Amino acid sequence: MAVARLTKLREILQSRSLAAFVCPTDDAHLSEYVADCDMRRAFISGFTGSAGTAVVTLDTALLWTDGRYFAQAAAELDPECWTLMKDRLPATPSIDAWLADNLASGATVGVDPRTVADSTASAWSATLSKAGMSLLAVEDNPVDAVWDARPPAKVPRVQVQPLAVAGATVEDKLERVREALRKQKANALVVAALDEVAWLLNLRGVGAIAYNPVFPAYCLVTETGATLFTDMAALDTAEAREGTAAAAAFATGGDKPPHATPLEHLAAAGVSVRPYEEVDEALAELGGTAAPSGTEQPAAAAAAGTAAGAPAAKVLLDPASCNMRLGQVAGPRAIRGKSPIPLLKATKTEPEISGFRTAHARDALAVCRAFSAVETAVAAHEAGSGPALDEWGVTQIFLRERSALRGFQDLSFGTIAGSGGNGAVIHYSPPEAGSAPVGRDRMLLVDSGGQYVDGTTDITRTVHMGAPTDWQRRCFTRVLQGHIGLATAVFPEGTAGALLDSFARRPLWTEGLNYAHGTGHGVGSFLNVHEGPHGISPRVGALGTGIVPSMTVTDEPGYYEGSDRGAEGFGIRIEDVLVVRSASTGSPEAPFCRFETFDVVPISPKLVDTSVMTAEERDWLNAYNARVRAELVPQLERSIEAVAAGGAPAGAAEGKGDHITEATERATLAWVMAETEAV
Repeated sequence: MAVARLTKLREILQSRSLAAFVCPTDDAHLSEYVADCDMRRAFISGFTGSAGTAVVTLDTALLWTDGRYFAQAAAELDPECWTLMKDRLPATPSIDAWLADNLASGATVGVDPRTVADSTASAWSATLSKAGMSLLAVEDNPVDAVWDARPPAKVPRVQVQPLAVAGATVEDKLERVREALRKQKANALVVAALDEVAWLLNLRGVGAIAYNPVFPAYCLVTETGATLFTDMAALDTAEAREGTAAAAAFATGGDKPPHATPLEHLAAAGVSVRPYEEVDEALAELGGTAAPSGTEQPAAAAAAGTAAGAPAAKVLLDPASCNMRLGQVAGPRAIRGKSPIPLLKATKTEPEISGFRTAHARDALAVCRAFSAVETAVAAHEAGSGPALDEWGVTQIFLRERSALRGFQDLSFGTIAGSGGNGAVIHYSPPEAGSAPVGRDRMLLVDSGGQYVDGTTDITRTVHMGAPTDWQRRCFTRVLQGHIGLATAVFPEGTAGALLDSFARRPLWTEGLNYAHGTGHGVGSFLNVHEGPHGISPRVGALGTGIVPSMTVTDEPGYYEGSDRGAEGFGIRIEDVLVVRSASTGSPEAPFCRFETFDVVPISPKLVDTSVMTAEERDWLNAYNARVRAELVPQLERSIEAVAAGGAPAGAAEGKGDHITEATERATLAWVMAETEAV
């Protein structure tokens, strides 16, 4: 199948006089996760990870991806057709460098201008130009011509995010954006990233892109107005009305929303709406340029013509979040710089922070119920009274428990459940058929999360239901020490994430261990689970945005071991979501920050080797697990009484949670008690 697809694609490339075609993961909004209809790179390469870029020449096919996906890509790519390029390693050339070194002078490289960032296209074009080559914007993506069964786009349910959770009105946000634009000498902004559009307009979409509560849209903000470009019909449907009402009722305890539909909500905020397809025309009108004709053109060719009679606005275009086509439409007159929205969005309001707390409190019940159910299923199978449990079954247990909770909208990403050696595949996705068994003889890593009206969760716990080896306990403890090191860090406000990264790695380094991913990423408020512009990572990019109060960020060091040590491999990761708070140390002139942990799920004492821990680290673990016990045990005890009396389980939505019984709640309580024992 891989050979046939590449053969067809190469025939198209030859017919268009293209020496190569670059196929990124991205959609027209450069999203990390894309809709099924936009999974072109996955279709042509067979690699299903969320990050990667395929390059197909007339005789070679290569896939660039980062360390999170090396193992997965090696397993999914057909080695007869594809070469894995391990991105970010010193020996691996960049995509444009490889093209410049391996194609003949005069070669033309094609790219879909809507699936590559304006900044990336400019860099690639410059590299290729120096080598006597050119980058061509290909209007009709050639992969689509090969993809006979390409699925249609899904229509999302768009709903209003309640003000009680958002903490700021659309009008307030627009004014803050305009203030930032004035500082950058601009008077208009192109908003292309889907989570930025959703945040700005206090809207969310469910169903268009799995796990991401966004919807296909652009927004143009000017000094006097704002225009949303989207499927206008989706803003005024029965589903939109129902979703808006349900979200408002959840957030306020039953109050009706001030506006019944997203369309009414936008009108009240002074935001106009136009069809999605008209964004190019509107941007050209705004910037005083002529929109591209639709014919294929070199990347260097910008829309430089002047639209007659149109006063040119000073349009700010973020080249990292706007695609190449928007860059061509905006032309060289546009101010290319950072959009102010990512930083505004990342700095949470107090209502958003409060929502994170309540969402994580409910989510903890689901996670504990799920781990208890996993342990019960494994024990039943060993006793001969139940079927075997595999990794896919674990993902379904976690889905069942989360979907029963109040405010649940979706998962925040596909659940990672890695048993034994599969835990060493950092972003492992267990197949429905053929998943590895789960048992007492191996470790189990589960990375999971949920999307709730009041917040987004992302938590990883690693457990062992049998007897872990001394080495596994040592590795787990080093990861835990790194987790504690970051969670307890006190640092100057504005410290770059790259400078905090080693707080989590140092204990692992003492054993000669490391992990091939970042330590932390931002988390949206009922938005994308991966959010910038900040992060905690050794990458140079993590030096760009300092960590400041009210940001959310994960703390997730890990260790991953293959079977090369002569035993079955395993993976370890401990992850919580933190919020940055002001610390009592420092001074008004030189403020410091600290972290607060949202999650309240046990960290397994069975896997801890106290002989390598300091007294302060043991105290932290015991205090954390004591907090978990103090928060969860009373809820579970009340839940047991309620369920026994025919009432609803703790945290459950109306009419949900029928599978939760007095016996399962007692089992969950016992699991929490065992997993919070002091060390």
